Amino acid sequence: MMKTERFLRMARARTKTPRTAQRIGAYRLVRLLGEGGMGQVFEAIQDRLEKRVAIKVLKPEMASDVEMLKRFFTEAKAVSAVKHPGLIDVYEFGELDDGSAFMVMEFLEGESLHQRLSHYPAGLPIPMVIRLVRQVAAALSVTHQAKIVHRDLKPDNIMLVKDSEVAGGERCKILDFGIAKLANRADVKTRTGTVMGTPAYMSPEQCGGPGEISDRTDVYSLGIIAYELLTGSPPFVAEEAMQFIGKHMFATPPPLQEKRPDVPVQLAELVHRMLAKEPAVRPTANQLAGVLAKLGSTASAQEELQPPWDDDATRVYTKGEGPELRGPSSTLRRATGQSQRILGLRRRHVGLIAGALVLTGLFGLALRRPPASAKMVTPEKPVPVSVKWSVRSVPSGAKVVDALTQEPIAETPWTAAAGESGAARKLILKLDGYQDAEITLQGGQEESVEQSLQALPMPPRAAKPQHKAGNAKNKLPAYQLREKNAKLPLFKL
Repeated sequence: MMKTERFLRMARARTKTPRTAQRIGAYRLVRLLGEGGMGQVFEAIQDRLEKRVAIKVLKPEMASDVEMLKRFFTEAKAVSAVKHPGLIDVYEFGELDDGSAFMVMEFLEGESLHQRLSHYPAGLPIPMVIRLVRQVAAALSVTHQAKIVHRDLKPDNIMLVKDSEVAGGERCKILDFGIAKLANRADVKTRTGTVMGTPAYMSPEQCGGPGEISDRTDVYSLGIIAYELLTGSPPFVAEEAMQFIGKHMFATPPPLQEKRPDVPVQLAELVHRMLAKEPAVRPTANQLAGVLAKLGSTASAQEELQPPWDDDATRVYTKGEGPELRGPSSTLRRATGQSQRILGLRRRHVGLIAGALVLTGLFGLALRRPPASAKMVTPEKPVPVSVKWSVRSVPSGAKVVDALTQEPIAETPWTAAAGESGAARKLILKLDGYQDAEITLQGGQEESVEQSLQALPMPPRAAKPQHKAGNAKNKLPAYQLREKNAKLPLFKL
């Protein structure tokens, strides 16, 4: 009880920001972006810098709830404490005069992973899935190192934004740590009997199964997302939350390759490992990012640009030339794609028949003419294809060192021509404050590696010198010291 009262005192001690109909403090509201059970998200402009931001406002009735208020500020503290390009930036947070809490965040332009799925009813191209899931895993590995578990990963909470610095020209951004659990904070707990998360993407342990909430909880949810990206639908489908919970705890996911036979065996096995009922069987996010980086290096970039449909059908599914179609209208898209494929086949048949007639005429002319002297045809020399290595690190700026000679080569991001076929080259990535990471590149083949570096443990703090009995700071009675400490702010902006 005392902890709860202390938290409220510290939260209320923050400087309150006035709110008018069209403003929140120094921010001018532009439009409502979305609304959920906990609050609203607005697009806003900071007047002085003309900077566009997103502001999440927790509803007053929610902010009056101690647990909700703690969870909201936990999100702000958790996201602002960890820096990674795959996480949304938080600039400011506080409390409004009407009692509602707010948080100012980076404004993102792009589409959610849910919207991307709507363009690919049968599943995304495999190289695209590998790239997107690897980016999410790399961002999660950083939050997990900080002992932060998201607990509500789903396609709606992952945004795709343009970024020319990464492969594919777009980057995944993880949003909404609203129910994030700080694993090293015993005072942040879920209410007794309350299930936190979205049923379709919840882990067995969130549903009440064996095992505690941990970093592997996010890996399971990401496994559900990967399965959906590959096949167009999640492994478990239900109409009610309790049906989802039962399937997560006891049902076996349908074999991925039965739904999509062209999925590589290694990728299918990895996704099913992510969906293991026992948390200890699942890989960590860091291990997952490493395996996907190797799988991605063998995938063809051309395959990602050309999904496994013919040209006419691809135009219907991916170009987005018409209004967004939902529900039964998605069947119309599939029917349209089928009719265009049939038309394409008819065109091909006409071409084959015409070609056969031409060949028949040429064959008849050849029988009538006397045989001509054969000419030697020199085959054209093959055009050499440039094969490159690409190495990135998270965070970037790490030194690339040759493991054999210990000589520095460059800094990440680093791109170079691949070595001779059959020859492997070992490299070490070095960055102050992080553990060295060793990678191996195979010569003669395209390699694209993104390595997440693990931060070195912080050195133990030196013991504070004890004050002497005569020190004036220790003359306050114990109850006044407790009251003074309770007024300190919980977070600093």
